[in-house]
Amino acid sequence: MTVTVRAVTAQDGLGRAALWLEGGRYFAAIDPAAAREPDAEGLVEWLDDIWARSTADPAMLMLVAERDGALVGSVVARRLEPVTSARFQMQRDLGVRRVHVDALLVAASARRSGVGTALLAAVEQWAAEHGAQVVTLETGLGNPTSVPFYEERMGYHRHEVVFRKALR
Repeated sequence: MTVTVRAVTAQDGLGRAALWLEGGRYFAAIDPAAAREPDAEGLVEWLDDIWARSTADPAMLMLVAERDGALVGSVVARRLEPVTSARFQMQRDLGVRRVHVDALLVAASARRSGVGTALLAAVEQWAAEHGAQVVTLETGLGNPTSVPFYEERMGYHRHEVVFRKALR
């Protein structure tokens, strides 16, 4: 089955919301202390609002993956410019144009079928075309599907660790 990656359109709200809800259930099952299933009520409108605001922003990329007419994946990424204080910063990446992947979701039925690879490859191509020198993203260390995908399949390496401590 062929996977088609394309820009998000106004008609994608329901499909994107279904992916978001499925992703929330998945992450909540892996780490219920840090993740939860989002509210479904108003979710389509919230996602549509984000899409509408991002369409005018050339630094935003919102893509979906389709297979047989159904949405089976989505990705949101943003281009970040060098910070003005880069010469004073310790992190080298702050001095270059970079792209950060905010969210990459693949439907459970489409995992390990090339959907995530196609979406992330599209982000990397867009990043390179726009002069980015690095792509960054985050995922939970306990995520049994995304960690091997990013490291083994896509060639990313662990760079930082985010620590979390619940106070209540």
